[in-house]
Amino acid sequence: MTSISAPTPEAVSPAVKDKVIIITGAASGIGFATARLFASLGAQVVIADLDEDTGTQAAREIGHNCAFIKCDVTYWQEQLDLFRVTQSKYGKIDVVVCNAGIDPEIVSAGPSTEKAVREAKSQVGFNFLADEVDEEMGGLLKRPSTVVLDVNVSGVIYGIKLAVHYMSKAGGGRIIVIGSAASYVAVPEQSIYCASKHAVLGLVRATSNRAEMKENNISVSMVAPWLTATPMTNGIDPKLNVLASTSVDVGWAVAFMATMPLKEVNGKSIWVQGQSYTEVEDSISECYSQLIR
Repeated sequence: MTSISAPTPEAVSPAVKDKVIIITGAASGIGFATARLFASLGAQVVIADLDEDTGTQAAREIGHNCAFIKCDVTYWQEQLDLFRVTQSKYGKIDVVVCNAGIDPEIVSAGPSTEKAVREAKSQVGFNFLADEVDEEMGGLLKRPSTVVLDVNVSGVIYGIKLAVHYMSKAGGGRIIVIGSAASYVAVPEQSIYCASKHAVLGLVRATSNRAEMKENNISVSMVAPWLTATPMTNGIDPKLNVLASTSVDVGWAVAFMATMPLKEVNGKSIWVQGQSYTEVEDSISECYSQLIR
């Protein structure tokens, strides 16, 4: 595995100045920190989020280099509109950050003594193995929700497809998917979230090797943050003694993927833990080469 140094503002600013960057799920957390970082370095940022009030406020806080477009990434039509409006307004789309994601199972990572945590573990919306029954279906076992897959997987598929469509007509671009440490490691009580993040890792790996990417000068890469201090992780048991990253730490990894030479980032994944950055896909590829004979 290869340790990476975070880029400096002096290195990133010339590379992103006047670039048009779409970031989904950017009203708060990692998306907001990344949007603010790029805007501060001279990029034109489009925040896309389902939360209209928070998204509007986020764009206002960032300032003149930022606009907000309401978008539910699970709806194809809304992502179509997001890209169409951005292209129409700015004339190009240079970078797309597929950041929008949810993790309702994270409630179960709270202190086990809390009533809310115990109740969550008995509901399939938070624990797909819970023996919750559907009273409207005569007491039959309730179907697990697929909303995590709708947001975390389908939303990314839509975003990548649209990004490639627009970038291929404009000479290229960069796509960065926000994965997770859960793309690589098991988090038992967040099984569906893990499945979704493993899925987007596979999507990035396979898509990065497609002919369309090379032919059109487009890269797709991933950033895999370890536990990050965001509104989504507020409920995690504070007794867990782990090195958490800040949203800004993750933003700098995104900046690396958006500005380094395309051949150096396509198909790569940066594990972020605190201010430690590690590229992991090259080492994993070496393992595959030993398995496939």
